[in-house]
Amino acid sequence: ALSLTPVAAEAWAPRPMPSLHKSAPMRAEAAVAVTGGSDARAGPAGVYDAAVTLGAGKAATPISKLIPLSFLSGAHIALGAMLAVSVGGSVPGIKAANPGVQRALLGVMGLPMGLLMVLGAGGELVTGNMAVCTAAYKAGKASLSDLCRNLGTVYLGNFVGSLAVAALGAWASTGVTGGAIAVAT
Repeated sequence: ALSLTPVAAEAWAPRPMPSLHKSAPMRAEAAVAVTGGSDARAGPAGVYDAAVTLGAGKAATPISKLIPLSFLSGAHIALGAMLAVSVGGSVPGIKAANPGVQRALLGVMGLPMGLLMVLGAGGELVTGNMAVCTAAYKAGKASLSDLCRNLGTVYLGNFVGSLAVAALGAWASTGVTGGAIAVAT
């Protein structure tokens, strides 16, 4: 099994490039080192244990941190949806000629970009928290009140964040209203 461990850039010593040409030594600029061994659990049990640990931490997160992170995550997912609708949902020519290509374009643009923004910002999405916080509760690592507080706060924050972006999009006359209505119906 493999695990990633942060390593300071200075810990890397210069080493020659693996090439036939003579050149200057290459410095490794990686920020992580890959290690493995018997101490790392592999397989489904290890994944579940990691989810329980993550869920216990998320369930214990103070509400003052959950509110902004969940609001921003809802906004990020809504921005991804706006991108999907403006790129994939607003191409009537492609939709008429090949609806499959239009739907693929819609799917490639929306959720991946929204999730990329959420992950980059370290946000809180209710869908992931439903999995890991519930696992922590079932394993006895989180209380029922912490589970309900986390899921309720994150659900509401995601909802309000997505509505805020939808309101800004409508107010700004972005032109995606027709595509958004078509996707919704």
